[in-house]
Amino acid sequence: MLFWLMLGTLETDEREFVLSLYVQYKKYMFGKAMSILHSKADAEDAVQTVMVNIIKNIEKFFGKSENEIERQIVIYLRNAAINLYNHNKRKRMHEDGEMSETTAEEQADLEKLVIDNETIKLVRQAIALLPEEMRDTVKLVYVYGYSNIEAAQILGITANAVGMRLYKARKKILEIAGEELLDRYAKG
Repeated sequence: MLFWLMLGTLETDEREFVLSLYVQYKKYMFGKAMSILHSKADAEDAVQTVMVNIIKNIEKFFGKSENEIERQIVIYLRNAAINLYNHNKRKRMHEDGEMSETTAEEQADLEKLVIDNETIKLVRQAIALLPEEMRDTVKLVYVYGYSNIEAAQILGITANAVGMRLYKARKKILEIAGEELLDRYAKG
């Protein structure tokens, strides 16, 4: 419902663009959401959340190739569905009286490394080995150029949680490819 209301506030070209994305990807998104949520109502909610996020971040979609758009939609959808699944799970756990905690770790300093084509290749390979939630966060911030706040909205988490995921991702990248990256940095 919110998607349709927000759609009405867009300029004509933006509205047509978003509608074309909806028509093109609605069945795919619904199927993927169903595979995660196993509920028609929740899958529909996930698709609506994706479309609302696309509207909120429409400037990130203009001028992108179809492959880039599809990758972003997949990230949006996967996170919307997983967040809804986790929300439902937390709700059930809360009803049962169970709670969970999050802990913080120290920050790695990957940004100081000299980047060249080989280093980029190494980093991409390391990113591909990251757990999905870290990989999605890294892609949203470092590949697609979203701010931590924007990525947080897309992922349905806090900006601090985005920062923590990025920290953990940088640390994991250093674990995976750190020795070779540091060798390149020392030579650079």
